[in-house]
Amino acid sequence: MTQEEFRRLLQTVADGWNAGDARLGAECFTEDAVSVEPPDRQRYVGRRQLADYFFGRGVKFLMTWHRIAFDEEEQTGFGKYTLCVIGEFTLHGITAIEIEDGLISGWREYQYRSDLPFRQFAGGSLHR
Repeated sequence: MTQEEFRRLLQTVADGWNAGDARLGAECFTEDAVSVEPPDRQRYVGRRQLADYFFGRGVKFLMTWHRIAFDEEEQTGFGKYTLCVIGEFTLHGITAIEIEDGLISGWREYQYRSDLPFRQFAGGSLHR
């Protein structure tokens, strides 16, 4: 996978979540993908569990990627994001992602609730 393909894959995840399209979002993950918020604060294994988690609760999401980076040789990358669970709360976070055969096989996220806009939340740590 190239950097550009990785960016498109992550945007497809966001597009699926933002549209409430379980199939579109879930198809970006391998059948046995593992998604965790360490240390197992949240843990979902497999495409079906991920789809059920994101779309089985009847909530609406708005996900925005702020930065995405990818190491083509290692097939690993990360993304800084804001995820708004509409009407409930907003999370700012970063996810470390492993790729296998062009799909997400590992997703490890670190996130915080905050009502602040992303730039203010980042506290001057952004260069642009």
